[in-house]
Amino acid sequence: MLNDDTIMNMPVLDLLVESFEKEPRASFMSPKTVYSDGRLQSCGRPPINIWTYFLSALRMWKEQKTKSKYINQSGIFQSYNINGAAFMVKTLVLKELGYFDEAYFFCPEDIALSTLANKTGYKCFVNESVTVVHLEGGTAKHFQTATHLAALKGMTIFLGSTPLKKILITGIILFEFSFKWIYWFFNISSPNRKLNFEKYRNSLKVLFLNESPKEIFKKYSHIIK
Repeated sequence: MLNDDTIMNMPVLDLLVESFEKEPRASFMSPKTVYSDGRLQSCGRPPINIWTYFLSALRMWKEQKTKSKYINQSGIFQSYNINGAAFMVKTLVLKELGYFDEAYFFCPEDIALSTLANKTGYKCFVNESVTVVHLEGGTAKHFQTATHLAALKGMTIFLGSTPLKKILITGIILFEFSFKWIYWFFNISSPNRKLNFEKYRNSLKVLFLNESPKEIFKKYSHIIK
């Protein structure tokens, strides 16, 4: 699986196949991903849940800077979640898991898939020595507002798997995005003020829409960034 906004400067496919041969426990194998300037983007991913989302909203937790056995290790190591931008998976495993869940349209379908894989007994690994450049946002750069809203709705589906969890995640997102909406309401000097104000205002709306992430994307894709 490979995003179209990626660049491979080494024989990534061959190296990931070899990684499977070296680590027979692996059902998923991911490369390290970096930004176009070489900065680290992702090297393994920890579990994602309501607690980590809450801490992230408070700027107290950042996925790639947290201490975890699942990220930023050397060589071939076990991760928990995959980075959907670039990963290799055994065909039979992907079929058994049901491919990507169509309840999601644009994020977090990769987290949902690898979370299910872990619960089913399959293991995700990363080869830190294999690198893919990911031009993050390049796939949907003209529709970033719409993809943001679709991803937000998808995250509420993933984290709100029970009525109580749905109430909790909705409350957390309301808290987080209300502050962002207020910030952009008063930040009248910024050239991006109008777009961001509308984006975060719509973020509060979509929480209560009985529409799928795909329907939300189509509804808001006219807002170009």
